[in-house]
Amino acid sequence: MPRPLFFALLSLLLFVGIALPAAHHQLLPGEELVYRAIRARRSPLLDHFFHTITKAGSDMILIPIGVGVFLWQFNNWRLLLFIVFYSLGVPLLETGAKLVVARPRPHHYLAVGPLLQSSHGFPSGHALAAAAFYGMLLVLLYKEIRHRGWQQVILWGILLLIVFIGLSRIYLGVHWPSDVLGGYALGGAYCFLAKVACERIERSGRFRLPSQLSITGGGNSVSENSP
Repeated sequence: MPRPLFFALLSLLLFVGIALPAAHHQLLPGEELVYRAIRARRSPLLDHFFHTITKAGSDMILIPIGVGVFLWQFNNWRLLLFIVFYSLGVPLLETGAKLVVARPRPHHYLAVGPLLQSSHGFPSGHALAAAAFYGMLLVLLYKEIRHRGWQQVILWGILLLIVFIGLSRIYLGVHWPSDVLGGYALGGAYCFLAKVACERIERSGRFRLPSQLSITGGGNSVSENSP
């Protein structure tokens, strides 16, 4: 079994395991304590930081990144078409999961603080979008860059960004920790499945991933089309 497919199935199992109690409006053991502990750390500095970082999981940032990918892969139209359909699937996943599980946000449980969001809480849309979109960006960049050191910088940088986006949703009081974990699991499963599909289509010769378009390493870029 390909490794991405294994991780996709593992992520789906994790999602189902979290979604089942959420569908019955139940929290994971100790979850409310974790939520309250994170919320108790509030400060003006952290408020500003997390209000800023949470935007990285919203359309405000994701759409410009998508435009950048479009310009980057402009000549690889089949890959772009794949990414377009992939991107359209993310809000469908989020909406479908929220309607099926329909668990209220923390405000409805605790009856404290302002009602900042009116939709259901599970899974976190920001966490799902971060895992799906930044995960796919990681796939594209990781194959483009051959330099091992830069690969690690990009890997850990994107992973930290995804983690902080999820943490911001808890800190701001709009999601339970399991909402965020559910978003990560569903978005991760979607990304891993897309990677499997992408690689199979690539092997069929229908389109090329970035690694076949250019190779970067040691500060130099070499194109396959170069003489």
